[in-house]
Amino acid sequence: MKIIKNIGSLIGIVPKGVARKEGPAMSEVESIDNAFLTIEDGLIADFGPSGLCPHPSPGDEVIDAGGGMVLPMFCDSHTHICYAGSRDQEFIDKINGLSYAEIAARGGGILNSADLLHETSEDFDEQISRSAAAVLAAAEESDVCYGVFDAGADETVDALRRKA
Repeated sequence: MKIIKNIGSLIGIVPKGVARKEGPAMSEVESIDNAFLTIEDGLIADFGPSGLCPHPSPGDEVIDAGGGMVLPMFCDSHTHICYAGSRDQEFIDKINGLSYAEIAARGGGILNSADLLHETSEDFDEQISRSAAAVLAAAEESDVCYGVFDAGADETVDALRRKA
């Protein structure tokens, strides 16, 4: 078992037995300050206030979060430089509780996006230049994630400048 202790803020937690959030519940973000989290077989086993943290057994891995933030439910939100069409409505549908299957049945989803990309006649160099300019503006505004990344961040910004 892994035990993450000394968590300053455990953010994005849901009660046991809740597999997913839908509709209005998606706008609620639960958190616990001064918390612990345990992981068994790659899955969250338990979490709660630090005072309830289990004592490690021989063979357990203990990770001290040093009062930092832990986001176990973080979702890899990302974008693509090259795409066709917009999926804004699908995002709204997901927030409103539609399943991916329901969104696909309405003509949306990643397979639809892939089909649109293959069928588009748009000049991708132009689209990439517009997208790169937008990403560059965001990167410069945020100082490339406040310097969290290593020297590779400078190379990324330089590549975006060349394309923009």
